[in-house]
Amino acid sequence: MEEFIGWLGGQGVRQSEVMTLSMDLYIKWLVVRACEEEGEEPEIEMPQIPASTQPRCLGCGQWMPRKIAVPLHPSCARLYFQRQAA
Repeated sequence: MEEFIGWLGGQGVRQSEVMTLSMDLYIKWLVVRACEEEGEEPEIEMPQIPASTQPRCLGCGQWMPRKIAVPLHPSCARLYFQRQAA
């Protein structure tokens, strides 16, 4: 379960949102992980995780206010655009 929660965090799901996800997602994740461990191709597809209602900064990944036009801290803008140009 700890590994699943860590995976969800990597997908952008907040801790407070974990319990709102369907149990079906966890079961499918378990099947996919078991297939990976055995070196088999999973026969199921992971469903899309609902998009987080709160955006993350495009530069640093920190949470931003919900009502923001462009999710980018002013201090992260230069770094973000440098990475995009590269």
